[in-house]
Amino acid sequence: PTAPASAPRYLIGVGSVTAASGAGAELSQAATDALRAALGRRAEVVLHNGAAAEAQRTMRAQRLRGHYFDANVQSIEPRSGGVRASVSVVVTSYPGRVYEFESQTSITVSGARSDTLEARVDAVRRAMESAAGRAIDQLNQGTP
Repeated sequence: PTAPASAPRYLIGVGSVTAASGAGAELSQAATDALRAALGRRAEVVLHNGAAAEAQRTMRAQRLRGHYFDANVQSIEPRSGGVRASVSVVVTSYPGRVYEFESQTSITVSGARSDTLEARVDAVRRAMESAAGRAIDQLNQGTP
């Protein structure tokens, strides 16, 4: 029998979140926060922040599949009347960190001045939330 969609199915740890050179620490932090927030909103995800032994116990007790999500802000570019952020989320197995797939998303936020930090942070946040959601959707499609 398959678990209802609202039941946790995955234990996911957030690994490294990097930003393209020159993107700045604020964008890397915004990407990390957006990734964690997007995962935390999904009923099928138990977000893991602790030790490996704790993760193993949780996975066994709740019969969860383990994954790590590593992310990268690939680029942030001004566009006429806005800013475009391109991000990727790499999904690996846990334990073992074996590559499974990558989810890439680019989002353009229009009507914002691209030379402001707020516009860049907003674009990165939206793109990262989209990429994380798509990655969870892809896990759901590949799970019996």
